[in-house]
Amino acid sequence: MRRTGIWQKVTWLLLLILWLPTMVYAGNDMENSSYWMITPSGVNGVDIQIPVYDSGGLDGFVDKGYLYITPEGGAKETVLYFYSKQKDGSNCSVWFKKSVDGEMVLSRDNGYSSISISSSEKNCELSQKSGTNLYYIYVNWIVPDKYRGKRCQFSWYIHKHGNKSADEKDIKLTPSYVTFTDTPAPIKDCMDCTRLMPLIT
Repeated sequence: MRRTGIWQKVTWLLLLILWLPTMVYAGNDMENSSYWMITPSGVNGVDIQIPVYDSGGLDGFVDKGYLYITPEGGAKETVLYFYSKQKDGSNCSVWFKKSVDGEMVLSRDNGYSSISISSSEKNCELSQKSGTNLYYIYVNWIVPDKYRGKRCQFSWYIHKHGNKSADEKDIKLTPSYVTFTDTPAPIKDCMDCTRLMPLIT
């Protein structure tokens, strides 16, 4: 009886070893806060790095993503809404729109052209960043005057989906803080520049 019991344990152990390699889950690189970056850019802008798709394992992707800004002493506002879907082939697509004022431009890896982000939803195709499992969008935002001279918190709501229902979950990310100067936005229109020049008599 004891020998039979030992062989049963060995059999179950062998079956477990054979079964473990089939336990493949969606990629989880995007669950690391270090991949979601908010960095100051220029006088009053921020560069935003967002991984929207992870091709590791059975794939994982953001099916509902929000970036928020909360000025010190103020209310939280939505900056950007974005999401992706199950990709078909080597590239994936992402959809996005902004909910704030200020110039906002999206750029991508591998030589794709930049896109101006507006309050109307747009979408574009992404390719995988070389040497990683991730597909990124990069956003540059020039903040409007109401945030200038203030310390602002940037926070996220990210819901991740994958090829298995067990991979569906909210991702908790560390917020970032940026203090903007009170320098007004640069004047780009030459007509505006001439209006500000003193009259020569």
